[in-house]
Amino acid sequence: MIADDRVNIPMSSPISFEPDHVKRRLVRRAVGDIKSDELSSRIIAYYRENPETLHYDVINHYVRFTGSMDWPAVQAYYRAVEEMRAEHARLHGLTLRVVRSAIITHDPMAEMLLRVMREMARGMEFRVFRDLAEAEAWLDEPRDP
Repeated sequence: MIADDRVNIPMSSPISFEPDHVKRRLVRRAVGDIKSDELSSRIIAYYRENPETLHYDVINHYVRFTGSMDWPAVQAYYRAVEEMRAEHARLHGLTLRVVRSAIITHDPMAEMLLRVMREMARGMEFRVFRDLAEAEAWLDEPRDP
């Protein structure tokens, strides 16, 4: 993790981004009661400023996130990200690969919510974890070509 590589996000922000350009991984942290449309718009703004990270695996560190999920906002978010990924790949001659998204939470409903999210985001693979070490181990596992 590159702790001092938080791009344009004040340290006091309840939403932070920590890119690891070597592992091609992005840690997103959300703390507190944040509405899903605010979280989505901040993530999209980050991707617009850092489009190479659209193709990074993601760790969503949401252990201290207490916000709510508004499904229309979540759907719009995934559509926007898919479009941005496809456009960036086309412009740079990249092949789209499945992005892994690890979600770290203690929310007992997370597995059920992921079933819905899997339908919305076809270019992503999701799993829920209880801690950062488990999530990183999964992201480090080899993939099928």
